[in-house]
Amino acid sequence: MLRDVPVLRALGMRRVSFLLGFLAVVIAILTLSPNYLGFREPRQATAKQPPQLDVAVDVTSVIMRAAVYDESDGTIKSTNIASSAIEVVVKNASPSTALITGANFLFRRIEKLERCTRVAGPVLVSAPYDVKVPTQPFRAEPPFVIVKSIGHELKGGAHERLTFTIGTESTPDGWPSLYQVDISLSLDARSSIFAATVFLMEPADYDWIFRSESHGQTLNKDCVERNVESLQDFVQARGIHSQALLSFSGKLQRRLAAER
Repeated sequence: MLRDVPVLRALGMRRVSFLLGFLAVVIAILTLSPNYLGFREPRQATAKQPPQLDVAVDVTSVIMRAAVYDESDGTIKSTNIASSAIEVVVKNASPSTALITGANFLFRRIEKLERCTRVAGPVLVSAPYDVKVPTQPFRAEPPFVIVKSIGHELKGGAHERLTFTIGTESTPDGWPSLYQVDISLSLDARSSIFAATVFLMEPADYDWIFRSESHGQTLNKDCVERNVESLQDFVQARGIHSQALLSFSGKLQRRLAAER
């Protein structure tokens, strides 16, 4: 019997009963504890961090094959023309994969330069631009957006170069148009990342204007002055400028200065 155990007799039966009851409660708690049974509380899910993308934009020169109308003999010929290409370099600086779903082109300004020559220049009939700007009679007035679908996965640490050409598929007189375009990229999480504001001139080939002048076709001075003003407005704006835009603006300014 418990009362005959010497240690228990020394403690007294009331204390023994208290200790036994306390031990029973402790054992019950341990038995019902999830950690004791090998179960653990589920860990709080860590929020997935969005990919960190570094974007750099540049405007380069490319040669494009296009159909051009030759008014000297009334035929359409396939020929090479100079064009500007927008290069968007994207680097994924995070370990997770990023999905680029599209490139967005927000056209803020479009200005057609005036024709300052009596005879028209190379008239584009069809040109394979990646981003085709609407023309009359369906031309939209800025601002408007053109979206190019991409659907490209960019793994962590990888980089990708995206190239786009912009322009109207046809031109009425060979004289170029000026464009101000905001470029952004759409990501998989219904978010977007701004890339740059770009200023470019298209078509980028303007040498024919000065060649025609050397063949006896004079440029209208007032017309040239108005075009120089338009070009300078685009050149002085903050953003990335195509080399053709800068070069043509400078050449027309020097042409005017030589007449004064």
